[in-house]
Amino acid sequence: MSKLLQAKSLVDNLLCQLQGLPSVTTVDESKVADFIEKSWDDSVLQTLQDYIAIPNQSPEYDPQIHTNGYQEKAVTLLTEWVKKCNVKKLKMDVLHEKDRTPLIFVEVEASKPEFNKYTVLMYGHFDKQPPLTDQWEKDLHPWKPVIKGDKLYGRGGADDGYSIFGSIDCIRALQEQGADHPRCVIIIEGSEESDSPDLDYYFEKLRNRIGKPQIVFCLDSGCGNYEQLWLTVSLRGLMAGVLKSHVLKEGIHSGSSGIARDSFHIVRQLLDRIDEIKTGKILVPELHTKIPDSHVQYAKEVANVLGDAVWKDIPFFENCQPQLPATLDNAHELILNQTWRPQLAIVGVEGIPDLKGGNVLRPFTTLKLSIRLPPAINPESSREAIIKKLEANPPYNSKVEFVVKDVAEGFVCPEFKPWLMDSIQQASKAYFKKPALCYGVGGTIPLMGQLKSQFPDAQFVVTGILGPNSNAHGPNEFLHIPFTKRLICCMANILNACCVEYQNEALEKLK
Repeated sequence: MSKLLQAKSLVDNLLCQLQGLPSVTTVDESKVADFIEKSWDDSVLQTLQDYIAIPNQSPEYDPQIHTNGYQEKAVTLLTEWVKKCNVKKLKMDVLHEKDRTPLIFVEVEASKPEFNKYTVLMYGHFDKQPPLTDQWEKDLHPWKPVIKGDKLYGRGGADDGYSIFGSIDCIRALQEQGADHPRCVIIIEGSEESDSPDLDYYFEKLRNRIGKPQIVFCLDSGCGNYEQLWLTVSLRGLMAGVLKSHVLKEGIHSGSSGIARDSFHIVRQLLDRIDEIKTGKILVPELHTKIPDSHVQYAKEVANVLGDAVWKDIPFFENCQPQLPATLDNAHELILNQTWRPQLAIVGVEGIPDLKGGNVLRPFTTLKLSIRLPPAINPESSREAIIKKLEANPPYNSKVEFVVKDVAEGFVCPEFKPWLMDSIQQASKAYFKKPALCYGVGGTIPLMGQLKSQFPDAQFVVTGILGPNSNAHGPNEFLHIPFTKRLICCMANILNACCVEYQNEALEKLK
């Protein structure tokens, strides 16, 4: 903490003592850093490796999830670690109902009774993506933790096994030095990678115990580099569906081409209705929205820091180029393309034989479309607009249908209150020596829509450790150990700042 802030804290504490209000013991950053380092050396790193070794996949990918015992083994490992931490005023429950995944629920009372009026909720998950075993490097394995340099390899460490360790340890770091923290609620669920089908059910059961958080931490996002704190301020929505063009009752000799149109050419025409082939611009007005000025500025700040890494971190084949001309001057436009503009990708195909197939006009062609939507777009209204564009007046009166299989709402982070952004920036500068950055993410986390719906009045701090090449969901997933430690330190500072803000609000009411 700077000398100016220390002086202000002393004055505010004196005023509080005169008014009978609680004073705030502020954080000593060097002690926080030392505590987190020691905690990782003593227990976190080993327990995290033990967690990686458990093949506890998300329910969508594991038909035996309710009988093989893996999710229960993971929960036992994590909760036993929490118990050994001896956090003051901690209460922990595991909710696990039939045919549902478990949920770890932790409550920690504030350091002083008055600060219980301020609640921070911290969210993470312990379920994992499929292993993709045959795609990992030879000396790596999804269920075999390996440390190389400053990286811990293995499935689920970064996504999102570290979250419970970070949530508990940022509180412990404050308690160890007697610094203040607000009331904390920690939720670690077991089905996020399957779109959190059990989370709303548990939220309803826990509503009274959770209360109304002023801040929600979500620890399941990423970072643009490993050199500063990153905040996710937007996530795109998603509409996934199947487009099918049916032309013939059965396959016929391709000598009939010229009378019967190939079904692939029909879906090609249909795609031209919604996607400009040369630029990738979506041609459906209902899928576009005005990009907020603040988010344009965020993109410019990120582009200024990342430079050509904006496109060079993409594993393009040989001399392949980005969708837009890539220069340092327009790098922010590439970022906005990825985060605030709708985009179409073809992610699956059916009805097309391999190259050994015969010379035949096929009866149908089916494509799986993945349409990323701007964060603020309603996916339901987008559904209607896309279906109308694709199905109306089908070419050659063929049978065309677009069946939407999945929709997910995007996320726009509420504007940060000045005190919260100040505390975030101070934390990043304290532990990373660089300012924090806000950026949009091109992917979709349906969970964020659930959290925002459950806690509409809360401030959100969405962050995470999935940075360049960390490869969440893919082979060779890793956790960057030094970055993760610094992120946890930043969380401790922000918790402490909540108490300072509570004090400031109390003093303001007395004026």
